[in-house]
Amino acid sequence: MARHEAEQRHVDLFGEQKMLEAKTRGRLAVQIKQARKAEGWTQQALAEQMGMSVSTIRRIESGSTMPSISTLMTVSQVLSITFIIGESSKYRSPFPNA
Repeated sequence: MARHEAEQRHVDLFGEQKMLEAKTRGRLAVQIKQARKAEGWTQQALAEQMGMSVSTIRRIESGSTMPSISTLMTVSQVLSITFIIGESSKYRSPFPNA
């Protein structure tokens, strides 16, 4: 019985993680698309600025793919934005001077 409960908890946590990943992809997609449009850029223009294909930008903006940390850093520099990944824009660092 205990083994079944542990396995079920693992399945539940895995499902929660997948849901969180999907929400994060969606949030990032919206932020990138809004920032691109605010600049008046097409997906083609953003792709050229980032050295990526238009299809990659399309997948990121649709939320169908999770951009890598490297891609997020590049897009944040190109569009001069900061990403909010969590539910809230409030961040409390455990480090006093961070």
